[in-house]
Amino acid sequence: MRIPLRCSLTGLAFLTVACGGGGSSHGDTSDTRMTAAQAGATASVVLGVESAGQASASTLPIVVSGSGTGSFGLVMPTLPACTTVTTTGPDSGGFTHQTWTFTNCTEGDETLNGSIDLVFKTGDYQITFNHLVRSEDGGEETTTLDGTKHVVIDTTAKTGTITVTNFTVSHTEQDEPDENRTFVYNAGWHSDWSVTGTYKLWGSFSLTTNGEPTRSGQVQQADALTWTLGCCSPTAGVLTLTRGSHVAVLTFGPTCGNVSVIVDGAPPVLRHLRRCH
Repeated sequence: MRIPLRCSLTGLAFLTVACGGGGSSHGDTSDTRMTAAQAGATASVVLGVESAGQASASTLPIVVSGSGTGSFGLVMPTLPACTTVTTTGPDSGGFTHQTWTFTNCTEGDETLNGSIDLVFKTGDYQITFNHLVRSEDGGEETTTLDGTKHVVIDTTAKTGTITVTNFTVSHTEQDEPDENRTFVYNAGWHSDWSVTGTYKLWGSFSLTTNGEPTRSGQVQQADALTWTLGCCSPTAGVLTLTRGSHVAVLTFGPTCGNVSVIVDGAPPVLRHLRRCH
C-alpha cells in the first residue's frame, strides 16, 4: 500500500459517500424512512471499512489497508517525500510511537496537511487522524479526517477486537454547499479467523450524518458476518440496521455479493452489493 495525497488508509471508503457516491438527499432531514437500497449502501460502506483483507493461513484480516502479513497486523505504507516522520520508543509497555506529519504536500491540484499518530507493538496498534485535510482546487473542496481506530490481536487464538472512536469525515464544497457532509462513525467489533479460509465479524456501530437520523447496526455472535476466500462481502451472517424508528434486517449469502433485505417487516428484497460487481 502507498499513501498518495488521497491517503488510502482504512476509513476512506466513507469518501465515496461523502463525495456523493450513494448519499441520500438533504431535502427532507426529518424523513426517517429506510429503503432496501439505503440499507445495502450503508452495509457496503461500513463492512468495506472493517474487512479490508481476506483470511487465510498466512495473512491477517485486520490491517490498515490491503493484505497484511505476519503477526503484526499493521501494514506500513510508502509515504510521500514531503512527510516528516518522528519515532520514539519502544516505551516501558513495548509500544513504539510514530507521527507522520504532512505539510503542504502537493500533487496536481491537491494539497495535504495534518498528521497521523501511530502507537503500536506486535498484536496491538492504534491509529489517530489529527485533522488530516486534503484540499482541491485551491481550497474549493476539502475533506478532513479525525478520529481513532484501535486494534488488538490475539495471534494464538486468531481473534481480535476493533474499537473505532469518533472517526469523522467532513467534506466541504464552496460552490455547492448543499453537498457539504460530515460523517461520524463509532464502533466496537470482534473478529475471529481461527477457521482457515474464513473471517467472522460481530459487534455494533453507529453512523451519523449531519441533518439525518443516526444509523446504527448490530451483529450477534451467533449470526456473525462471515467472509470466505474469494468474496469481498459476507457469504453468511445477519446485520440489523436501524434508522430512526425503522429497522432493516440484512441476511448475507449464500452466494458472493448477495444480501436479502427486509425493511420494517416487508417482503424481502434481494440486492447485490456494489463492492462485488
